[in-house]
Amino acid sequence: MAKMERAPRSVSPDDLVAVIESFGFEKDRQSGSHVIYRHPATGSKIAFAHRRPTLDAAYVKEAIRVLRSMEGE
Repeated sequence: MAKMERAPRSVSPDDLVAVIESFGFEKDRQSGSHVIYRHPATGSKIAFAHRRPTLDAAYVKEAIRVLRSMEGE
């Protein structure tokens, strides 16, 4: 996750999926190129467009925010 914080523009969709799945998130649904992952215990959601080699930095920053908020739980 530290790598994602240092360089949010260089995170691939596969890298993000690996990190969020390690936190217990599961794929909820997909609509076109947008994928939504949900945490079964908390109901927290992380959504991103899975269409390019790297993700838009806004998706990565939002995912980090959600994951950091879960660290204290």
